[in-house]
Amino acid sequence: MPLVTIFTPTYNRAHTLHRVYDSLVAQSFKDFEWLVINDGSTDHTDEVMAGYIAEGILNIHYINQENRHKFLTTFHAVEKSKGKYFAILDSDDALTYDALEVLSKTFEASDDKINFVIGYSSYNNEELLGSIFPKSPLLCSGFQLRYQYQVKGDKWGLARTESYKKIPLDLSKFYSKGFVPEGVYLYYQDQLGLHKCINHKVGIIYRDHTDEISLANNFYSDKNAFGLAETYKAFVDAYRDKWISYPKVMFRNLLGYLIYSAKDRRSYRIVLREAPTLFTKFISSILYLGKPFLARINIKG
Repeated sequence: MPLVTIFTPTYNRAHTLHRVYDSLVAQSFKDFEWLVINDGSTDHTDEVMAGYIAEGILNIHYINQENRHKFLTTFHAVEKSKGKYFAILDSDDALTYDALEVLSKTFEASDDKINFVIGYSSYNNEELLGSIFPKSPLLCSGFQLRYQYQVKGDKWGLARTESYKKIPLDLSKFYSKGFVPEGVYLYYQDQLGLHKCINHKVGIIYRDHTDEISLANNFYSDKNAFGLAETYKAFVDAYRDKWISYPKVMFRNLLGYLIYSAKDRRSYRIVLREAPTLFTKFISSILYLGKPFLARINIKG
């Protein structure tokens, strides 16, 4: 059984999969499987993957499925995963040659309270993505990483595969709902253990200008109202104990939940039922009276 599962969800990315493949072939650490799920692509992804499998260099598990979007596909991958540790590597990015070696060794030397081991990334032009950690190693929650230590930019690393199976979500409600951000499960997963953050470069993010524009324009689109409402709701629920120490952060996310609930046309009754605490139910009961106004608010990120 491999120690690590690297999961790549792909949709019409036949032209960028070589970035992932080449970086995995070059890894100094070899005890991993590459699990690729083709999420209903209409390009030549099958042919590209067939070529990689025929080369026989990597332990590849390739699955075809009808389009489910990345959120549900991730949990399908967790079911199929054989690794003790699990990581999502997007189909247009890459790893540094020693990323898996450093991260896995750090994880194996850590105790059970550690649920993530992460490093930092740069763009393919060597520009740092966000910021590095204030010290290394840094043990903290994901919430602390962002709001206490003010660390910027997406980070990459490994998580315990079993932690995905402990996330309290009813996945059936997400079927046929389109785009759902990863935050819906990451906020809950953050409650299951600490992050061990190390100042070691592990990820290489490629800038595809047209894709960046598309993502920036579409992420907060009204068509994603369901997924965004669920993301804000998960934040308010998972971090319900942060109202006293971070009231602005919590209120901003509660407001985001109410705005996208209005765009998703959720009823007053449903919103009050879904609000996780008596305090948030009380605030929601007042603010959601302005549902028509909330539905017209546009969030830019």
